[in-house]
Amino acid sequence: MYGFVDVPVAKVIDSLCTGLNPRQNFKLNVLGAKCNYVTGKEIYDNSINITERTDKITDEVVKLINKRSKLSDNTLLFASTGCSTVGRMAIVDKYDGTWNVSETMYCIKVNQMINLRYLMYYLYSQSAIDQYEPLISKGTVPHLRVDDLLNIMIQLPSLEEQSRIVSIIDKFDKYCNDITEGLPAEIKYRQQQYEYYRDKLLTFRRLGE
Repeated sequence: MYGFVDVPVAKVIDSLCTGLNPRQNFKLNVLGAKCNYVTGKEIYDNSINITERTDKITDEVVKLINKRSKLSDNTLLFASTGCSTVGRMAIVDKYDGTWNVSETMYCIKVNQMINLRYLMYYLYSQSAIDQYEPLISKGTVPHLRVDDLLNIMIQLPSLEEQSRIVSIIDKFDKYCNDITEGLPAEIKYRQQQYEYYRDKLLTFRRLGE
């Protein structure tokens, strides 16, 4: 594999913001509320999945939340809180201003050192999980603190190599998600293959070795 440098997540991001909690700021599902309020439960399969159970907010609340979340194009959403939801991610390629997120979502903007999708895939890797999983609070509502996320060490190859890796993992991801529901054994095999090659692609030799 190509050489790399070890850097903390903090070094490759421009900003990390969160949404707002409705408890002290607004109410959910009021009359006339039609905009989606996204939490960790809506994040799976690397995307935002709106269901009939998704809470609704008004246009005014969307704007209020965005003063803090600063959602825009090319934002990585990272679920920081919740049973079985910590670590779920999705990329907002284009933000249309019609929805926003809860305080449990980290909204991450990266700098020019890193490919946004590379960061997402690396944070899904076993190397990253082994670093942050022991730090998730073990209370009633599991939570990963901002500082613990920012201190995760990632292996950073050149941007060219990052793009190559992302392209390969994207293809595996698409192939896994396109398999029909009637082939559970094949789905399991492809998922294992996807995870193996993802972690393999994200393992490098240090520069000079």
